[in-house]
Formats: sequence, C-alpha cells, structure tokens
Amino acid sequence: MEIKDAILERKSIRKFSGEKISKKDLDEILYYATKAPSAYNGQQTSIIYTEDREKIKKIANLCGNQSHIENASVFLLFVTDFYRTKKAFEKKNLEFKDNLDDIHTMAKVDAGIMVSTVNLVAHDLGYGCTVIGGVLNSKEELKKLFNLPEYTQIVSGLTIGVSVKNVHIKNTKPKLEPSILAMRDSYDTKIQENSLIDYDKILDEWYKNKGLNIDLQTDILKKYLAK
Repeated sequence: MEIKDAILERKSIRKFSGEKISKKDLDEILYYATKAPSAYNGQQTSIIYTEDREKIKKIANLCGNQSHIENASVFLLFVTDFYRTKKAFEKKNLEFKDNLDDIHTMAKVDAGIMVSTVNLVAHDLGYGCTVIGGVLNSKEELKKLFNLPEYTQIVSGLTIGVSVKNVHIKNTKPKLEPSILAMRDSYDTKIQENSLIDYDKILDEWYKNKGLNIDLQTDILKKYLAK
C-alpha cells in the first residue's frame, strides 16, 4: 500500500473482531514507531503497550468505560520520557535545566508524530486503530498501572485490533478542505468565519446518508471548549 492510500483510508476503528495481532506484525509496528522524527533527535517518546486482557479492561474503565478499548488486541500508551535522559545525566554528573516548558512541548509534538506513524503502519498491515484521549482523565491511575517513573508524562493512548469491517476511502469521514486548514503567507480570518458552520452541514449529510444520527461538529466541540 502506498502511504497516500493509507492516509486516505485510515479511520478510527471502534469495532474489533477480537482476533490477535501476530507478534511479527506488532514487532514491525513498534519498529517503525522508533523511526518517527523527533526534535534534535531527542527521541523522548516511549510506548508502554499491553496485550493483557485484564489490564486492557482496567484501561477501558479508566478511560470512561469505552467498550471498544476493551475489545482491542493491543493497547499502547504514549508518554514523553525524560527518565532515561535523567539517568544518563546522573552518570555524567549533569543536572536538568529549571525551565523546560518548550522542550516538553516539543516532546509532546514528537509523541503525536509517533502516534500517527503507528496508525498508518498498522493500517498498512490490515489493522485498525483509535487514538484514545481519555487517558488524560485518569493519568495518576494509569501511571500506577503502567509503573511510570518520574520525568514521564502521559500524552495519548492508542488501540490496535482487527476491524470487523473492511476499511475503504468511501467510508472515511470528510474533513475540512485544504483551503481552510492550510493558509498561504498569513492567517486568513475571513475564510474561517463560517468554516465550521459549513462543515457541520457537510458532516451532517454524510452521517445521514449512512443512517446515523450524530451530533454536529460544533456540538461536539462545545462539550470540551464552551463554558
């Protein structure tokens, strides 16, 4: 599969067959994850993954009782990781700087790039994924569950499994147009005035054609962003 096809066909999968991922495929997914780019080659993202059914069930509960997590074959937790840097510094008698806000921000961006890389490789191998933001709601519990040390921060979760349906570009959700998301030379406030309102109509029509009754995009956004 070409990378462009993987990007176009990829979608969030929430119905898994329960079939296990082969060790060979999982090893390949994790191998390509290590090839994701990172700022100054810091490689300050780590993945803690599990195939343990009881542990995955606990994760599903901690992330808001999301049943599709429980049915996934593998769960991956992505964390920014400065622990190994700390240990290297200790051996070289070095100390961390006091203010590392920008470095931590870059590390979170790097983690996001790795999540995307895993998503695409998994899709190429015939598996489905869903990014799990719910891990941020139970960070302390997940830290204990995965035995995370100091100098690590949870960024995202990801499920991987075998989809019960074949994924095709015709089934993928429409997105905002490039003219809205990519602006040349300067930010175009005018084009953004009605962009989400118009997108609501496009997405609503797409859902209805599939026989689905789902909230408009702005209704979903207000749950997280509106007072």
